[in-house]
Amino acid sequence: MAQRFHASDGSINRDQLMYDNWVYLKDPVKERWDRLTDMRLEDIDGHRDRLVDQVQVVYGIHREQAEAEVDDFMDDYHDYFRMVSDRPPSTPLAPHPGH
Repeated sequence: MAQRFHASDGSINRDQLMYDNWVYLKDPVKERWDRLTDMRLEDIDGHRDRLVDQVQVVYGIHREQAEAEVDDFMDDYHDYFRMVSDRPPSTPLAPHPGH
């Protein structure tokens, strides 16, 4: 079952992990992009493309920059995502290590 998070090349499908773990990532996203309102976060609902759109609009930056910022955020959580994807299905998800 954990394999559903991995792409064919073995890499982690970060879009799926963001979506599946949005309830845990919402606060770190809010900390990173503090101009995103709670309503905008609800609209994003764990969708990477929506997060990129909102970062672009709210911060008035080019799409490529917004994508890079979201990718950097995701890279910061790489180990966390790997832990999540490798845990047995019955294991509860803990907040990001160090928080």
